[in-house]
Amino acid sequence: YAATFLLSVISTFFGTTFQAAIPKLVSDKSLIKINSYSRAIDSGCSIAGAVLGGMVFGLIPMNLFLLINGLSFILSGISEIFIDFEFNKARQSQQQSGKINAMTVWQDIKEVFAYIKSNKLLRVIIPFSMSFNFLFSAAVAVVLPYLVNNVLGMTSSQYGIIEGAFSLGMLVAAIAIGKLREKEKKLKGLVAGIAGIGITAIIMGIPGTSLLEGVDIWIIFGIYLVMMFGFSFMLFMVDMPLVIVMQRSLPNEILGRVWGVLGTVSSSLQPLGIILAGISLELIPAYWIFFITGSYFITAAFIMYKNPAMQEY
Repeated sequence: YAATFLLSVISTFFGTTFQAAIPKLVSDKSLIKINSYSRAIDSGCSIAGAVLGGMVFGLIPMNLFLLINGLSFILSGISEIFIDFEFNKARQSQQQSGKINAMTVWQDIKEVFAYIKSNKLLRVIIPFSMSFNFLFSAAVAVVLPYLVNNVLGMTSSQYGIIEGAFSLGMLVAAIAIGKLREKEKKLKGLVAGIAGIGITAIIMGIPGTSLLEGVDIWIIFGIYLVMMFGFSFMLFMVDMPLVIVMQRSLPNEILGRVWGVLGTVSSSLQPLGIILAGISLELIPAYWIFFITGSYFITAAFIMYKNPAMQEY
């Protein structure tokens, strides 16, 4: 428990710091590429790591397994010593001074929310991002496995392959978007991605109804493979522009704090979404949660498209 707690704390420090440092690692025109390739590596490692981890776990003792894992972190840390975190001189940040205590942390949090409140674009994007994390964690972490395994009666292996399609879609999207030329206006692509996620979510709920009753389970399995691939592909289409606009619009001296606060709020919303999804499954059929989630995203896409603050995006 102590080791897991420490790993989580350290991962939070590392993730927030590195995310805030990305705009200073490359020029502004390369932000799309570095974010896309970073996600591609993450997705590729998720796919390969699950396969290799399962194979290695059965061949070597647990102590050696953990030792290899620890050494990989040490080697990663050594390699990061040689990264030039001041490459993009145009993104120099103001140096902050003073002691860190409860009062300064609270003051930082207030400054973050005050800055978000003053920025019309962030006032639209951030609430959507928070609600997205809430609904996404509920639908994918709880409702999907319940619908696939308990309602439709698929095997654990089939569900594992469906989950793998999600990582594969993210990987393909990251590589594809990284190679495309960045568009000056991103609103239409963003709205199309959000609406696409909503449509995909609704389709994922249909097999739980009586509409596909009597259809071979392998056909339904194929539908879920395609939907999960498309879902993750469009998720990347939505997530990447939102990340880029925040990296470009936020000053360096506040970017890390914004990521930290948003990460904290998102982390708090995810377990809440999971709990409420579990309670909801006791009250309504699983497919209704997908229908509600999908309808929300389609409505959100329409609202964002009509919002005046988004017209310049």
